Amino acid sequence: MIREAYLVISRAEMRDAMNVMRDYDCEPKIDSMNYARVFLEAIHTNLASNLELLQELWEQKFFASSVSHIDLVETLKNDWMIECEKTNLHPSQPETSFETGIYSCTSIGRATADAALRTDISLFILHDLDRANQLMVLANELHLVYLVTPSNAIFWESREEWANLESIYKQLNDDEKKVAKLAHVKESFLHQRASGDKNGQKPKEEVVYEHNRFFCSLALYRLISEEPFDDVAKQFKLSRGELEILQQQSAQYATKILPFCREMEWHHLLILLKDLPFRIAFGVRNELNELVQIRGIDQKRARALFSDGFDSWAKILWASSDRISTALTQTFPMFNCSYKFEWLVGEEPLPLPEAAVRIQQRAKELLESRLREQGFDTSRLKHMLDNVTG
Repeated sequence: MIREAYLVISRAEMRDAMNVMRDYDCEPKIDSMNYARVFLEAIHTNLASNLELLQELWEQKFFASSVSHIDLVETLKNDWMIECEKTNLHPSQPETSFETGIYSCTSIGRATADAALRTDISLFILHDLDRANQLMVLANELHLVYLVTPSNAIFWESREEWANLESIYKQLNDDEKKVAKLAHVKESFLHQRASGDKNGQKPKEEVVYEHNRFFCSLALYRLISEEPFDDVAKQFKLSRGELEILQQQSAQYATKILPFCREMEWHHLLILLKDLPFRIAFGVRNELNELVQIRGIDQKRARALFSDGFDSWAKILWASSDRISTALTQTFPMFNCSYKFEWLVGEEPLPLPEAAVRIQQRAKELLESRLREQGFDTSRLKHMLDNVTG
């Protein structure tokens, strides 16, 4: 992983700092995939659009590398990340090649750059989504959650843990087992791991990752079905911290998959997956998706608002602040509304009426943002919206 670091120096110190960095003889282990990503972002942002400019960019790096800039361009070309636009239009001129042409990103390359992913990871996502396009189980949301679950997590290793997973597998319904089959999960492998590897041979790492990924997605699926957090952690023998990490990583991974759906024009997948980042992060059903996007509202508070008839930003915006206050008191009925309390998650204690007004203001901001994204002129609606919250 490439990490950024900033060195603040004066202009007079610039030459000395450059010399120190160039003379540093400890070469970091930066693989070609990360360098290829730098080239891809340069092409995507028009920083460098041909081989000459990429070579100039390559010469600015601080560390030596056995990979040449030509090798990286070839890698991007072979992975369908970039293409070469024709610059010679006259028939008598030689055909444009990758050495002389102008580079641009393909739809896959744009999606990779927008999601800030390594090229090998983006190709895995592309293959994963393409396979789902051919066959998908929509009887429940497990397959959708599986698609946005990272493939590199390992949470279960011991015989006891695998025995627990085998027990969970046997309790799956038919539709859930269909998803398990598509994920290459096999009961025979689970039984083998639970019984111990008697032949002493270690299983293929890829197979272990496949099984871990499926059961990670199963745990997340039960969270977004609003099964209690502690119950899910106990059932899958995970600590609270491990389950929270899984939630966070999967929510972030989900946001990186959405650009692929847009760039590849898989609008059906985009519609199915677009709500999952927030739902996984907060562990909520689909009907609470808008509510948990309001800063300060978690699953518990969102459920209380929903139970009182609030299922969208618009309904919150058009309601009276007293109604919102009443809904919030259902979450913590033991607290007197006249006292300051943490009515909003992660924020300072404040009176209930003030919390209700903040919720309405934030719902208004989210609604205005969505209207702008859809091409509406919110300036014309501002007076109406201000009157609602005023």
